[in-house]
Amino acid sequence: MEVENYRTFQRINYTLLVGSLVLVSSGLTGVIWITASAYGGADEETRQRLYQLAWVAIATLGVTLLLLMLIILRWIRLRLKPPVKLPKTHYIDAWSEAGKRFRLPNAEDEEDEEDDLRP
Repeated sequence: MEVENYRTFQRINYTLLVGSLVLVSSGLTGVIWITASAYGGADEETRQRLYQLAWVAIATLGVTLLLLMLIILRWIRLRLKPPVKLPKTHYIDAWSEAGKRFRLPNAEDEEDEEDDLRP
């Protein structure tokens, strides 16, 4: 049950991460398109600022697309690679093993003291 919840949370996290990176990349593409269209009718100082803004947006878009590509490639690699089959382990009852190994010193004396304290 817990494994299924973990995988569900993992799928949700991947979906949110990929969706947010796609949203950021589309916004940056819009910024680049707007600066490119405004570049032609601007004066020299505004052109310089638009040029700088476009390069910052292009660099950020490149990093965003690189991260998106790495995440998608990791997802594909995990899908293509078969899960590792682990050998079955021998069942051991931990509670009985702990009871065998752990003994209180003077356990009989403590039980006698508890009986004396009861009204």
